Amino acid sequence: MARYVTRLLAVSSAVTALAAIGAGPGAAVPGEASGPVPVASGLNNPRQLSFAPNGALYVAEAGTGGSGPCVDGAEGEVCFGPTGSVTRVAGGRQSRVITGLPSLAGEGGAAATGPADIVVHGDGSYALVMGLGGNPAVRADLPPAGKQFATVLGGRLGGRRSITADLGAYEAAHNPHAQGVDTNPTSIEMVGASHLIVDAGGVVKIPIG
Repeated sequence: MARYVTRLLAVSSAVTALAAIGAGPGAAVPGEASGPVPVASGLNNPRQLSFAPNGALYVAEAGTGGSGPCVDGAEGEVCFGPTGSVTRVAGGRQSRVITGLPSLAGEGGAAATGPADIVVHGDGSYALVMGLGGNPAVRADLPPAGKQFATVLGGRLGGRRSITADLGAYEAAHNPHAQGVDTNPTSIEMVGASHLIVDAGGVVKIPIG
């Protein structure tokens, strides 16, 4: 809990700093009452956000799905598309640094799942969590990129990525909670030499390396 609160406070402080950096005409001056100031816009179903060691803000975007194929999701039918992405905000500028990630969503982008959270290391490498919200067996009904749902992807910004951990396969094989086979990774945090991944009802620890 203390680590979670620390991350939350860091997010709050850094967003405040980014807002100040990106302030334009009409922005509030110190001491003047004002509401929240946007630091990024046009995001497609944003999920978790995190900061790299250099202070850049990264936002995982679950995407808006696509034209299909379509499968049953946790809240109804969802359709596949390569619309997931990751946005970076730094120096008052916003850009998508990872694109073409798999996404599942209902009509109009509702109930979207896809990129859920990312950790970016100082050397430019990253660990990216992909959500799902259902039985990992559904991945067999999707295009090859659909195998990336319910996994951790690793790579370097601007380079190739690969699956470094298949949380869906582990759920299917072990079903740790002994109830319905269901996986939905939602968050990742670096702790020491490991990544901790929250998967709806549990936490997975994966050594880095």
